Amino acid sequence: MLTDLNKAKAPFFYNIFTLTSHEPFEIPAKPLLPGKDDESLFLSSMHYTDSCLADFIAKAKKSSWWDNTIIIITADHGHRLPGAEAANHLPAEFKIPMLWLGGALLKKDTIINTIGSQTDISKTLFKQINIPSEEYIFSKDLLAKCPHNFAYYAYQNGFGFITENGQFVFDNISKSFLLKDPDVTEEDVRNGKSYLWVSFQEYLNK
Repeated sequence: MLTDLNKAKAPFFYNIFTLTSHEPFEIPAKPLLPGKDDESLFLSSMHYTDSCLADFIAKAKKSSWWDNTIIIITADHGHRLPGAEAANHLPAEFKIPMLWLGGALLKKDTIINTIGSQTDISKTLFKQINIPSEEYIFSKDLLAKCPHNFAYYAYQNGFGFITENGQFVFDNISKSFLLKDPDVTEEDVRNGKSYLWVSFQEYLNK
């Protein structure tokens, strides 16, 4: 990746997807933990991935393109490990980190607590560099003040919806809630069901 970026002509956009922390958790290095169980293998693979990211960022900071670049690091989904296995529909299983790094950042060492998801990366980034983003209908600017911040996720035969009021999980087979916080409103539920319908309809139309 560094080799490609060092030869790239600005402006550029690159994407890299890591698979080390996916089963079977194989890494080209000595595992951090000696165990052969899934949890030990997973944690060792994450340690290896983190070390690669740290090395990448350290070398990127010395590059000619660092000062004009933003690097976004996030996950595509959560994971059942470490710890005891939990039900795969729970919101905690879908919580992921998102890091914004790079020399082009004007504000650093800041924690943004806005509720959002990967779909919000595009509009958030485009708003910062004045690129039109109206066609990204499933995206919102995580840095803008918004009265309806939310995150949606889907799993087999159901979906979850997180808002500032709370969170709920709806099962499409039984047509019932598997989880629903007391402050979740009927509007929240309608918004969650609408997002499910519109996103699937968009997929079918494509």
